[in-house]
Amino acid sequence: MQFSTLLHHSPHHNRERTIPSRRHYQSCRECKIRVHQFLERIYGTCVRDHGFGWQTGLASYADTPIGPTLRDVVQVLEGHRGFGIDTFVRRKVVAGCDYWVPDPGFIVEFDESQHFTSPRKLALSVYGDRHTLGFSAERWMELCERHDAKDNNPVYRDEQRAWYDTLRDLVPLAEGLQPTVRLYVHDHEWCALDPDSTEDLESFSDLIEAGRSATTQSAAGFRFPTLPPAQPAALVESLRWYAASRLVIEGGFDPDWIRPRPPITVERDRDGLFLSHDPDAARPDRQTVLGGLKEAKPDVTVTIPDIGPVLALSLEGTESVAIGPGGVPELTGELERTAGACVNVHMMYPALVYGFWHVLSADRVQDFAPVTVPGPVGGPHDHGDHAQRTNGEAAAELQRYQDALARLSERDDIRDAPSRYEACGLTLVERGGGSRQGTVYPHYPGPDSLLDYNRMFQHLYAVYDRRFVDSARALKETTRRRFWHHESPLLTEMAGRNDLLAEMTPRARRDPVCPPHRPRDGGQRGGMLARSF
Repeated sequence: MQFSTLLHHSPHHNRERTIPSRRHYQSCRECKIRVHQFLERIYGTCVRDHGFGWQTGLASYADTPIGPTLRDVVQVLEGHRGFGIDTFVRRKVVAGCDYWVPDPGFIVEFDESQHFTSPRKLALSVYGDRHTLGFSAERWMELCERHDAKDNNPVYRDEQRAWYDTLRDLVPLAEGLQPTVRLYVHDHEWCALDPDSTEDLESFSDLIEAGRSATTQSAAGFRFPTLPPAQPAALVESLRWYAASRLVIEGGFDPDWIRPRPPITVERDRDGLFLSHDPDAARPDRQTVLGGLKEAKPDVTVTIPDIGPVLALSLEGTESVAIGPGGVPELTGELERTAGACVNVHMMYPALVYGFWHVLSADRVQDFAPVTVPGPVGGPHDHGDHAQRTNGEAAAELQRYQDALARLSERDDIRDAPSRYEACGLTLVERGGGSRQGTVYPHYPGPDSLLDYNRMFQHLYAVYDRRFVDSARALKETTRRRFWHHESPLLTEMAGRNDLLAEMTPRARRDPVCPPHRPRDGGQRGGMLARSF
């Protein structure tokens, strides 16, 4: 099976603009007021200079998906002119953003020329495709080259501004908000726009939505993403969309129950329930749940209204194992944290069906002796074809990690140890470039292993059915998983692309049997009715 990237460039990435020849004061107060007025007209509420209390120190984000990117940004900023982060980070929390739009939840930054500096370009160059952005990083880097602004009061001001801009770009993603949208001061003479003009209002709305479209476009596909080198955070972000979509297509869960909400809608007529692909329906926020010791935020959560969280999945992405001691052993060291996270959630929700899926990248051996990946291997792919760039010691450590992870799996009864997950998955994928990039190693850990990711999904469904359907007959009509009509537009589209169905079988049937529901029109029959369970 081939992993296909879910991260796309937003439509506005190719929109080229030039700095207007007409001179206009970039700090024009009326321009900033006008942007605020447009945002209020479109979204209802917009708050200026809103502060979130986000920390400015690197350590605050060490265990978040943006942590690796922030570490790389600090490295390039410190290496630029020798100013350390302790020198240019002078405040404890990030200053208020330019504009905060609480519904649907994103910030807008209005960038003047002083933001386009060499340090800012260096910071942006680190992002790659790791994270979904609400603006074109490529264009912003070009503007950095064009302006090459310099502010030496204090001497580290450019590095400082680049760091704070980076936090405004990435911290919203870690907080479950939508990507930050950035506007370039010279794209328009903003104060000349009229919020009462339908044409101007539509143009401004298109500009904002072009940035926000990155949120939904990242959810446009349903296969695994490509795993680029050294980008495990991007892998986890993309796997959330894959897992959320799979829980609908294959699992039969209502997409409105799932966070992040997948890009899928459900419509019903007398023949059954029909799935359609709708990127505008996607929402990137994750569900925060109570824990026995502290709140938790699984990567994917299924929550049934009036019942609560019923199924959750935590994801982990790891860069390929380092050669020699100190590489794989770090994996086994993570098991304590993995088990602790499971205990925390199961203490509060003993019946919750909890899964853990760890995806690791691997390099094929090139210039040194191959070492076979541990596990059932055979046939033409033995030895070099399924080898890691590692030595024998590291391969043994990976086997020990596999064995330990299997012991954390298979919690079948709510009275079983809370440190065990209901199901765990371990997947190894090709890291290198070329046609093999993103390819799953089919013989590791093996299709019959407890840790096979396809088996993990099936086991989660089975345990869910036992706990929330078979053992709760009074709630069965609410909790049972749905069947989708086999002629659903989404399933028809997927059927024409067999690669999308390689790892999942849609939960589809031909007959019109489906659970009771409440159509949006209050119960009228006939015609296809858009609905939410």
